[in-house]
Amino acid sequence: MNKKINMCWFLKVISLMLCLLVPLASLRAKVPEFGVEGRIRVKPVFFLVGDSSTEITEKDMVAFLRHLEIAQKHYKRLLKTDSFVLADAAVVKSNKTQEYFFTEKQFDSAHKIVSMLLAEFGYDRWDCPFVFVVVVNRQFKGGEDYFGGGRTFNGPPNSGGGIVLLEMDSLRKDFPYPFQSTLVHELGHAFGLVHPDALGYDLYNNDSIMSYNQKHRSNGFKQSASPGGLNPEEYLMLSYNKRVFPEFRLDKVQSNKQSLKKLIFLGPMNETIGPFKHFAGVGYELFYNGKKVNGPEAALYDYSTALANLKWNVRNRPGVEVTGRYNGKVMEFGH
Repeated sequence: MNKKINMCWFLKVISLMLCLLVPLASLRAKVPEFGVEGRIRVKPVFFLVGDSSTEITEKDMVAFLRHLEIAQKHYKRLLKTDSFVLADAAVVKSNKTQEYFFTEKQFDSAHKIVSMLLAEFGYDRWDCPFVFVVVVNRQFKGGEDYFGGGRTFNGPPNSGGGIVLLEMDSLRKDFPYPFQSTLVHELGHAFGLVHPDALGYDLYNNDSIMSYNQKHRSNGFKQSASPGGLNPEEYLMLSYNKRVFPEFRLDKVQSNKQSLKKLIFLGPMNETIGPFKHFAGVGYELFYNGKKVNGPEAALYDYSTALANLKWNVRNRPGVEVTGRYNGKVMEFGH
């Protein structure tokens, strides 16, 4: 990616404040254990806003699907045993204007589009079986007015679907950003991956598809000679996303723990795409004198965040029996 092209606006502005730090040891016990209830598929969507004169053509649809198939093969080369699967393409029309969706607060734009797509297809943030890859017929005005990004709905691995947003101009002209390499990068965010600098790598020189390394830039349907790989932490994270990659298993090279630095997963989108809800026995549960008192968002906490919260409550609730559970198991200090 070009340094000036900040493709991950709602990721960098919001999720860096929400991202959950997960200790490497005993990772399975450190993240919420959501049930596996069917495969998450990547669903191509053309999103047409009401006041744009840009209409989709058969050529657009063919190009979109071809790009997705190339990206699918790229992930298969990286993971070897698995890749994402595609759902049928769709066209969604909105009567809302560009001004409604594309304000300066682009993080809000993503939430508005997600909310509309969930309503259109009859799902909520929890049961949606899709990562939506959305090409928007927004009329690009030039300059640095770029639109795009990717992230998960709910945060932790295996907790649900996600969203990728891209410009129609980039699909047609490979500008203001190269469509193919950007698609691969933003899909990574929708599968739960963060930028490599959050893991301690160089954002602009690391070989990961999640970096802004100029060597990864595609040209139309032609991938770069060096299209990008994955860091050990990224392989590990994808191995926990079983609803997207059910057949993927780490090999010795991918899971080289000596090179692991730290692991981060994205925080959830806010409640404008739908309310959080309580999950019995999932994630963090806080009890006062045996009564559950935590809010529903606590189900999405990592273990270290939950333990810090439990310690705070023990210190600051004199006379109250404070206990906590994580994934249904009693939490203990020093755990």
